[in-house]
Amino acid sequence: MDLFSNNSPPLYLHILHNDEEYEGNFEDLIDVDMFSSAFICTYVSSSPTFLFSKFSKFTSVDVIIGQEDAAVSFQSALPNPNNIFSTEFDEALVSQPKDILEKIRDGSIKVRYRRVNESIHSKIYILKGPFTRAMVGSANFTETALQENKFKQYEELIVYDSTYNGKFTEAFERRFQHLWDRSVNAITPELQKAIKNKLLIADNISAGTVHDSMIFANNVTAEKVSNSTIVLFDDKVKGKIVEQKLEEQQNVIEDFSEVVANVEQEAVNVYKVVEHVERAKLAWSSITKKEKDAVKLKPPHKVENEMREIVSKKFYTRKATPMPEEIELVDARNVLLFDEASKTFVLQEGEHGVPYPTPISDGTLKSSLEQLNSFIKSYALFSSTRNEEDAKSIETKVFETILYAFASPYIWFIRKDVSESFSSSEKVAEVPPFLIIGGNAGTGKTKLLLFINKLLGNKQDIYDYKQIDNRGKTLLGSLFRSNNTFPIVVDEISQNMFRGGGEELIKSVANTITGPHPCLVGATNQEFTSGAQVIRRIYYIDFPYPILSEKKQEAEDYFNNEVRMNDVDDRLFRAFLYEFQRNIEEGKPFYKIDDPLYLGRQIFRDFYARIGEKPPYFISNEPIGDYYKKGAKKWRAFYKMHKDDPNIIRHQDGLLFIDLVKAYGGNKGSDLEQRLPPYVIESKDNPLILYEDRFLEFISSENRRENPFERMKRIWMKKG
Repeated sequence: MDLFSNNSPPLYLHILHNDEEYEGNFEDLIDVDMFSSAFICTYVSSSPTFLFSKFSKFTSVDVIIGQEDAAVSFQSALPNPNNIFSTEFDEALVSQPKDILEKIRDGSIKVRYRRVNESIHSKIYILKGPFTRAMVGSANFTETALQENKFKQYEELIVYDSTYNGKFTEAFERRFQHLWDRSVNAITPELQKAIKNKLLIADNISAGTVHDSMIFANNVTAEKVSNSTIVLFDDKVKGKIVEQKLEEQQNVIEDFSEVVANVEQEAVNVYKVVEHVERAKLAWSSITKKEKDAVKLKPPHKVENEMREIVSKKFYTRKATPMPEEIELVDARNVLLFDEASKTFVLQEGEHGVPYPTPISDGTLKSSLEQLNSFIKSYALFSSTRNEEDAKSIETKVFETILYAFASPYIWFIRKDVSESFSSSEKVAEVPPFLIIGGNAGTGKTKLLLFINKLLGNKQDIYDYKQIDNRGKTLLGSLFRSNNTFPIVVDEISQNMFRGGGEELIKSVANTITGPHPCLVGATNQEFTSGAQVIRRIYYIDFPYPILSEKKQEAEDYFNNEVRMNDVDDRLFRAFLYEFQRNIEEGKPFYKIDDPLYLGRQIFRDFYARIGEKPPYFISNEPIGDYYKKGAKKWRAFYKMHKDDPNIIRHQDGLLFIDLVKAYGGNKGSDLEQRLPPYVIESKDNPLILYEDRFLEFISSENRRENPFERMKRIWMKKG
């Protein structure tokens, strides 16, 4: 039979079973006489009744509640576990028949749902019996998707049995387990209590023993409760359930800033959806007419004018919550433009531009460098460093941050040259347009940004991240897509900068923009982790030593009297740009692919030589790259603690199999995984599989001075 013949009735649910078109009934694929256990990842609406009805005879059922396509736009409004502030789904669970409730009570049926900062859109159905059957595709386990003749919705389902394609079934068993480990329990203690109380009624226990906050929406008898009775909760129980849901989320999520931002954007999305629906409603009523027993389209020439009005009509006229206004970004940074004709930077003042790079006299250079030295020295004087090595390390990090800010107007120029010199666009991403300094609060990061802002002569205060953060990062994106090369100096960066829309912005800027653009110099107090695709596009420097509380006043006096913060100006910055430009004009190398700051280091060495001083030790010979250094330290501690525990770390054939779920569970294991450089990882599933020799090389290298990029290349070349 040709399933796609024009003469055939519509085939809404298309199933491919073991590489053959399947013409049978879907329910035959989940035969309870053949299978006893089910592992389900699917979206369900406000009630799981259809899902449970198909698996009520199974011995065990593990369910992960995902989300519908529409949930991506406004998840918080949906009546399912994804909306943790609603108890509709919880009430629907308690309203299930007795046999289902008994299985939930006994743990034969388990239900989990997503973390609120993640999305699960997978559809995976795994059945276990004498063999394993795995089904994946577009179809949710709902009547809409699977009752094809009823709802006329086109869906795809791919089915393989382990006897035919064992690799496929094993792969999705691992995938399901990964999603299970990343989800949270939907059966809260309060919900479990309500289930037990409903079962008391079903067992003919007197109504006096029933949960006094459980309300039945119809006359209750044991027989009715055994089948299906709608249950509602009072506000006290609803509040307790929501509280316990939040506790579940708090156990696995450390920072909810991204969640809050997403919900704020959902408020905007809801209005947009309403506008689309109302526009469609008006359009269909305008272009159709009823003829006898059918609705027909009007001729195009009769609706042309109406359609013009409909597509331009605004629908935000209701008296509900007003549409949130777009944030107006006031960008008062200095405007530093690159003039192609003169090949120099000009500072825009009003309608005119004046050349900005300027030579500096020896006397001014000397006082500027002394001021710089005093500032850098303060981090050794007042931080909680343990020894001289720590003191030198933090001073090097302070200077490296200042050096990047000074060189940042030329970063785009370096990226452009890389783009023209290498065929791979990936090389451009290795010249990062983002520098992030991280560490705990109180380590002097804000003070450093304020000092940099003065050294650059910026007329605007540094940005607080909230000023430029919005969903989709369009405000920040607009700054990067301007030709103003003056750096964007930002404090208090949150984790959402490195995930979701922030991650996409970082990748887009680093990969695609090679014309004049600014760089971002920012600070975060949060312990962030991100994937290698983000980390390789930012320059991360860690500030681990807080300013001693007992020395804070002494430090303030030092900044005022020794550093003379009020006297800091941009003359050293202008001289730096002047020397950078001169070196380029003379045809000298102005960067290395593994060190974009190569020329900047040399310029500062020459500055110190001009005033008769040796280059300070805080001018590093190579990039710092603290992200994976910090990761090496964390992984070295983890390995030392667990290396002899075969339940956590297993050695086999030159590989390490590491079960982070058993070791930690929750976010901590995932964050630790993201501290690994890609070259040590063989597979990211659980267990995490690492190349043993590369991993041991990595964790032993944290204190070495070798450039991490060079080390990565060397190991890859050695191992092929």
